[in-house]
Amino acid sequence: RLVTATISGVFGMAGALMMKDVLVSHLPAAISTVMHGFIQIVSNLSRSVIWRRQITWPLIGRYATGAGLAVAALAVVNWRPGQSDVLFLLGLTAMLAQAVTNVAITNV
Repeated sequence: RLVTATISGVFGMAGALMMKDVLVSHLPAAISTVMHGFIQIVSNLSRSVIWRRQITWPLIGRYATGAGLAVAALAVVNWRPGQSDVLFLLGLTAMLAQAVTNVAITNV
């Protein structure tokens, strides 16, 4: 457990960003997005099956509501990012995560 927790902690978000970067470098942006989504679904589903007893089930409905609203908003916008857009947003995501982490650490 300790080894898998350490790997997940170290490569959690960075691993997903690196995987998306590799996918978008070798595939068109739309295909890499679908592929990344499928890989994440399989990964998260397997983790949720393993940890199902620790899931706070009442939160699932609230999460699903927010996710549904996000999907609806994206369906209305109908934006199709290109490769440069995806790579820019990947870098922006990493910088925002670092900024949030720095704020959270200084406010503790």
